[in-house]
Amino acid sequence: SFGNNAGTLVCDVPDNTENLPDGTYLGSCGGCRLMDNEDGSSVLTCSACKNTTGKTVESNFIIKEGSDVCKTIGNNDGKLVCEDENEEQETESSSSASAETDGSEDEL
Repeated sequence: SFGNNAGTLVCDVPDNTENLPDGTYLGSCGGCRLMDNEDGSSVLTCSACKNTTGKTVESNFIIKEGSDVCKTIGNNDGKLVCEDENEEQETESSSSASAETDGSEDEL
């Protein structure tokens, strides 16, 4: 949906649900909700995380139970990520994966 910010047309970011995990993502993601999985893990889904170009994209983050629980979740270019030092959590993006190169080039 759209809104008005001092006379400028802007995209409204959807509201978050209550009882979300802590993290810096709360300042740049909207439409966030937490859903429980049967295996004891949870999935944090945000429908509108801002990326570096200012666009909003959907992102998912699997929250595991146990010793490898992420304490702080953040937004890295539209992707929900663990900001803990060990960063053992897995992220999952709902957008289609694109092929990437490792940046190395063969010399002739």
